[in-house]
Amino acid sequence: WLKHLGNDGIAGAWIFAVLGVVGGIGVTALVIFESSVKNWLIFWTTMPFSIGSLLLVRASYPDTMNSSIFFSSEDPPLPEIEIAGTDDNDNEGDIAGKVKVNGEQTPLLSS
Repeated sequence: WLKHLGNDGIAGAWIFAVLGVVGGIGVTALVIFESSVKNWLIFWTTMPFSIGSLLLVRASYPDTMNSSIFFSSEDPPLPEIEIAGTDDNDNEGDIAGKVKVNGEQTPLLSS
């Protein structure tokens, strides 16, 4: 239970997921048994919350955080940032796979 209710974020996500799924089941039954424009509008406004609540539960776990359901987990690595003017051998050309940042123009990126 500690894994699933270990912190406030995961516990809150599970509560939101239970309420979202129950709400989704309720509006689905409403549309099936009494179909009207109003009930269909309620259905289409509730279902994104039902699906989103399940996605929130998935995103709350540390092992699946910042991952995608649709794309592979092997994303290409981000380029390294090299701050211009910090190396002794500062070349004019860019090094393959690195981004040159001018420290004078971007003071927040330079240290």
